[in-house]
Amino acid sequence: MLSRFLLFFVLVIAVTCSWAKYEILSYDECLNLLQEISLPYMFTHQKGEQVVYYFGEEHVCNPEHKQYLQLEHFWQEFVEKTKSKNCVVLVEGQVRKVQNSKQEAIFDGAGGSLVAYLARQEGIEQFCPEPDRQVVYNQLSCQFSKEEIDYLQFAHAVIQFYTAIEHYQEAVSFEKYYEKYLQRCEFLNLSYISDIHRNLFNSDLDIENKQFFYEITNPACPKGIIGQACRQLTIIRDQCIVDQIDHFLQQGKNIFVVYGCSHAVMQEKAIKNL
Repeated sequence: MLSRFLLFFVLVIAVTCSWAKYEILSYDECLNLLQEISLPYMFTHQKGEQVVYYFGEEHVCNPEHKQYLQLEHFWQEFVEKTKSKNCVVLVEGQVRKVQNSKQEAIFDGAGGSLVAYLARQEGIEQFCPEPDRQVVYNQLSCQFSKEEIDYLQFAHAVIQFYTAIEHYQEAVSFEKYYEKYLQRCEFLNLSYISDIHRNLFNSDLDIENKQFFYEITNPACPKGIIGQACRQLTIIRDQCIVDQIDHFLQQGKNIFVVYGCSHAVMQEKAIKNL
């Protein structure tokens, strides 16, 4: 009986740790480094004849921002180095719709959309290395309740809404923006979320309180249970992204990555140890 229990325990530990095989920096280490470096943060890694070019951007949708000249120069260096052969571009969040111009691309989705536009010119495929939704849920459910995970997803939708409305030409309500989430996850309707919010924060849900949602979804300074879940989610994502980079390197690919600067800092050591 004891041996069965020990075997089960070992299997649970193995599954739990399967995503923790890469040396991702801690948040404290990352924050210390971010105080010392300039942004955007860029690094390269070479494995035999293959290369990884990593551009850690600021999420700014302003085409006049100086980082976009740096991104284009970094991209041109990558293209000249690889001759656009056997390449893949990795972008944050989701595979991007390719826009008609550089300016439209930056307005649409900052550096990720710009590099998708540039990659199309070279005939290079783009890929999003984010973990599957079920994988994320399984990992988070070891520490957090279903309601807490659902609320975290909702809070991120609110943040995305506030980022998106800066670029709409007309006023768009949150309810209209949120329809795409309801189509995908009907259980996340606003009535359900309002009940969770009341249980977690002992107050009524106020979507217009933008500062509140920024504070509770800041993984650098986790605030309450949602902040802790957000930090854990970021760690899960970083492990998955490095795992996908490892996978593409094993396929013989040259890789160009555009992610937020904190991801670049946290993943650099792991990528250079691949």
